[in-house]
Amino acid sequence: MYSAQPSFWEKSTFLADIDIAIIGAGLVGTSAAIYAQKKYPKAKIVVFDRGFIASGASTKNAGFACFGSISELLDDLEDSEPDAVFSLMARRYEGLTHLLELLDPNRIDYKACGGFELFRDIDQSFAQKCIDRIEFFNKETEHITGLTETYRLDKAKLSAANFENTNMCIANVAEGQLHPGKMMQALYEQAKEIGVLFYHGIEISQVEDQSNHAQLELANGWTIKVNQVLIANNGFAQKMISDLPIKAVRNQVLVTSKIPNLSVEGTFHMHKGYFYFRNVDSRILIGGGRHLDLEHETTDQFGSNSLIEDALQALLTDVILPGTSFTIEDRWSGILGVGPSKLPILKKQSEHITLAVRLGGMGVALGSLLGKEAAQLI
Repeated sequence: MYSAQPSFWEKSTFLADIDIAIIGAGLVGTSAAIYAQKKYPKAKIVVFDRGFIASGASTKNAGFACFGSISELLDDLEDSEPDAVFSLMARRYEGLTHLLELLDPNRIDYKACGGFELFRDIDQSFAQKCIDRIEFFNKETEHITGLTETYRLDKAKLSAANFENTNMCIANVAEGQLHPGKMMQALYEQAKEIGVLFYHGIEISQVEDQSNHAQLELANGWTIKVNQVLIANNGFAQKMISDLPIKAVRNQVLVTSKIPNLSVEGTFHMHKGYFYFRNVDSRILIGGGRHLDLEHETTDQFGSNSLIEDALQALLTDVILPGTSFTIEDRWSGILGVGPSKLPILKKQSEHITLAVRLGGMGVALGSLLGKEAAQLI
């Protein structure tokens, strides 16, 4: 099929003399662009994204400013050494601190409302296992958060929120919530103010390192020569570098209609973090459930999943909003990048190509810090 070729005018302006091309206009890519532009104030830095805004996870996540629930950490400790688990946890906390320094917390609707892990009646034995380790995790995280009691039992949260079919709640007092859309909007404005360019609606199918430059192959058949490339499109990165240890997975998200006198406030996790929900003004946002259908949710294609949506609505009815009428007014999916390790991939792939991908569902916590570090590698 014929594709319009760039004109002489386009090639000599928009596509010419690009010093740094960043693929992915999400939290990592835009943060990297800001720090790279400050590092090289005279450089022409262009951020490319296939969507009209960041199209993967940065504007499609739940807005959790979280860094680790006890059940998730216990799960990690079964597969990894303690030093690795707590080192990554420290990186997440550092990343959240960095994000709130980079952006005005009020501008992104940040609320230090705490994170809460709920355990249903059927999970009583596992709940006790987590409770028994609270003291251990508080000791291990004191040097990270500066708090002697990051985690604590909070049964009062169950009754205050009118949850049902739950018997235990562990609070993480250092977590919070924010507005992902406002976060990205604030980052875009900051980047554009210092001269970063954004080219949206452009899909890059391949990146090649040539002898003295990198070459971008666009899906429409165009090619662009640039000095340096940062691949920061997380779950979609394997499309460009096929042997990366990363795979794209999908998460479902639902948002209810307004609930009069909603008593739920905070960010909540269940089942090792696979289910999560929070208040959005007077609504409930709920997401996750990928573990219920791993085969179909291991994909880089956006779309719905009725099995998972039914499970999320059942949680709303049976646990979160018992006896309350509601409808689902919004639904969407986001694409994450995961792999055999929860550590992000941050490295110089070749002379002209740098990678900052695989955030493992912790993009809000790690994204801006990873972007800053990626800019230092370019």
